[in-house]
This record gives sequence, structure tokens and C-alpha cells, in this order.
Amino acid sequence: MSARFVLLSVLSCSVGCSWPADRPLDLQSPTLSVGTAAPAEGAAGVPTDVVIEVGFDGWPEAPVVGGAVRMTAGPQDVPVHVAVDLVGKRLRVTPARYREQPPRLLDPDTGYTVAVAPALRAIGGATLKQLFVLKFRTGLGPAGGSSARPAPGFALVWRDVVAEAACAGCHGAGSPLDLSSEGAAYTALRKSSVPGDSARSLLLRLLVGTPDAGGTPHAPLSDAQLALVRDWLDSGATP
Repeated sequence: MSARFVLLSVLSCSVGCSWPADRPLDLQSPTLSVGTAAPAEGAAGVPTDVVIEVGFDGWPEAPVVGGAVRMTAGPQDVPVHVAVDLVGKRLRVTPARYREQPPRLLDPDTGYTVAVAPALRAIGGATLKQLFVLKFRTGLGPAGGSSARPAPGFALVWRDVVAEAACAGCHGAGSPLDLSSEGAAYTALRKSSVPGDSARSLLLRLLVGTPDAGGTPHAPLSDAQLALVRDWLDSGATP
């Protein structure tokens, strides 16, 4: 198997950011379209701890190129972190201030704009069809709770994904990918993983079927099973 590994980076926008000169737009290439967004366009009373999600009809390429995603509050840029979720075919955008200690949330009763430029590319080469703009206004405070995804151990991945999908039927003991036992499966699958970063992991790319992953066909997994593998990887690929 082979794959073109790409790095997931942290994006920080600044005033005047523009499409990179080394990534010219190719109007002849296939196009990528926005399918979903949260919060909704024009939403009011949005919690000040919101995580912005923009979904597409293809897998966004990681790393997201500099300047492709920008968030502003009036004339002021709001630095952001952008993560790629391959299972949901979406970007998760969080203001950088959330990661400060102590965390600072968005300002209450303030209008924000998130723009995704055609510089955004999909795995396989498609470019965003047109500029996407999302505007919303915050409410008076946070929703509370945590927006972080759960941190499952491998025992859950083994039970609900590997064993349930009967992967050992094709990947038994002595095969190049030994999934015959929980211990063997953990060792084998972790080798194709980037702990803490599912978007860089060959394992998840193979399972969701991104164009760059290669490999051989496998039994399809449910969205819940794919999400479990994603969350295991993002939480550190722990035993």
C-alpha cells in the first residue's frame, strides 16, 4: 500500500491574507461545493463557545492552505485553528482564543463572519466552486459543556469495529495485516496511524476511501464506526 501523506497544520489568518501565489486557481479542475454549515447563515444568539463547522461534497485537503479560511468581527481578524474531519467531509473552525489559558470565548452580542476562499482544495485536486461566507451573531454567553469528542481506547475500536466487521476473516494471523487478536490488531493499525491527528493517518484515509489512499477494497464501515476510529486516532491512538 502507498499513500501521499500530508500534514495537518494550524492556520492563523491575518489582515490582508490572500490566496497563496504557489497555489493558483485552476478553473478547469473539478469543483468542491459547500453542503452544510453550522451555525446557520444569519443565526443569532449563537453560544460564545461555538465550534464552526463547514461541510463539503468532498474531502478537504490537509493542510488547509494559508488564507483559505478567515474569521472576522467587523474590521478585526480573529485568528483561528482549522482541523479537517475526514469522516464528516468538513472543516472544524475554532477561534484561537479558546486555547488560551484561561480560555477566552467569543465576545457576546457580536457579529462574526467566516469566509472560505476558492483557495481551499479537496483531496484529489478539486477547488472550492466559489467564495463561501457565513455570518452569525453571538448571544450573551456559552452553551456550556464540552465540544471535545470522546477519547475511546482501542478496546472499543476492537469490539465495535474490527471484531464486529469480522476483519480477521481477510486479515488473519500470518497475513501482512494481522487483525486476529486485539493485541495484534492494535500493533498493526497503530503503524498506519498518526496519534493525535486522524487527518494525517493512512488508516482513516483507507477506511473512508480518499482518492490518495490506495489499498485494496474492504467491507464498508458505518459512519459510527468510522467516527469511532477517528476519535481514537485524534485522542492519541491509546491501547
